[in-house]
Amino acid sequence: MNNHNWFSESDTGIQLNSLVIYEELYEDILDKINQGHSVEDILKWIEEKAVEVCKENYNNREPTRNSLNNSKGRWNESIALSFFSEIAIEKNKQNTPYFVGI
Repeated sequence: MNNHNWFSESDTGIQLNSLVIYEELYEDILDKINQGHSVEDILKWIEEKAVEVCKENYNNREPTRNSLNNSKGRWNESIALSFFSEIAIEKNKQNTPYFVGI
């Protein structure tokens, strides 16, 4: 796993590239979902993994708290979108009409 593109440095500190991290961990995330882990537990696992890799790559430095918080929001949205997509695909396979309200 090439995790050097997980981060970028800015004037305020180390920032996370949250979508890159999500894409690279996607298979593990799906495994955790299928094993029945809660979304909260999965988000905590992704955060811990990102901090661990950041420390390895940046001499024990951690990403900024703001970057972590923003990333957790994006990861949460990505997981929700993944669930929604799976439901939509299943419904289309069944060829059953359905309505999605907003």
